[in-house]
Amino acid sequence: MNYELIADITQIIYKAYPDGKVDTAREINPGRYCFYVRLGDGSRQILKVTDNCADNNSVKVILDTIYTYCLSEMRENPKKAVVLKEDLSRDVVIL
Repeated sequence: MNYELIADITQIIYKAYPDGKVDTAREINPGRYCFYVRLGDGSRQILKVTDNCADNNSVKVILDTIYTYCLSEMRENPKKAVVLKEDLSRDVVIL
């Protein structure tokens, strides 16, 4: 995943969570980039974007999918992670 896409995703998350703090990390196996949103109440929400998703979809499509689907799924599942996959489907997984 390139740094521009990471910055764009981080910016979308900050717009959705203006009081949050976003940390990023890379998971090697399986290959995906993680966005950890720490909220003021001590909770956190997590978005993970797979390498295949980033490599095989346009930036616009990825950002639209995050904005349209992932952010609401993150809010609905605060103790789980939302994983955006190559085919733009999402899995909600237990941490």
